[in-house]
Amino acid sequence: MTVPHKFDPARLARLEDPERLRLLPARDVMVDAGVAAGMSVADVGCGPGFFTLPAAEIVGPSGRVYAIVISPQMLQAVREKAREAGLGTIETVLAEEAAVPLPGAIAQFALLAFVLHEAVQPGIFLHEVVRLLRPGGHVLLLEWKKHEMPMGPPVRDRLTPEAAADLLAEADLRIVRQFEPNAYHYGLIGERTGRNPALRSLFRFP
Repeated sequence: MTVPHKFDPARLARLEDPERLRLLPARDVMVDAGVAAGMSVADVGCGPGFFTLPAAEIVGPSGRVYAIVISPQMLQAVREKAREAGLGTIETVLAEEAAVPLPGAIAQFALLAFVLHEAVQPGIFLHEVVRLLRPGGHVLLLEWKKHEMPMGPPVRDRLTPEAAADLLAEADLRIVRQFEPNAYHYGLIGERTGRNPALRSLFRFP
């Protein structure tokens, strides 16, 4: 089995390039996707907090944002930024790709920004993400278009919108919208149908 390309945490600064914010204004993208005040949001594969901090600002003091990632270095960056910004509603969570140590149905919204193509077992990974969602909750998936460009992961590791939509559908998510925020990326919004109420973690967490 070919192991997908994974982002190197040592290159963390590249995720905070001002050009990235210009191409993908995090706050605008999330508000347009339905993130609102008082929500509980799971930012799965949060990196250094590019989406996490704007999400916390949107949901406000009555909301909650779970910053979930497999890299301790990334989590430390999120903690420091949250502290500097005075955002006390962010909870950082060190996870494994297929096991998030949080109870089920804790989030109304989940964000998957450029992480699905890195999953070794994308079906199991999405199963765990959907477990965190309440029935009727939504997932915002952002991914790279599958063609050559001067940035991003190898083309061989990228997912077409059709392939990504199929994976979401298999994970109990009904696609409600597809969009292109810029020339390099696409977005899919999926709604958890609740047809599979038995979704549970493969592991036991409190």
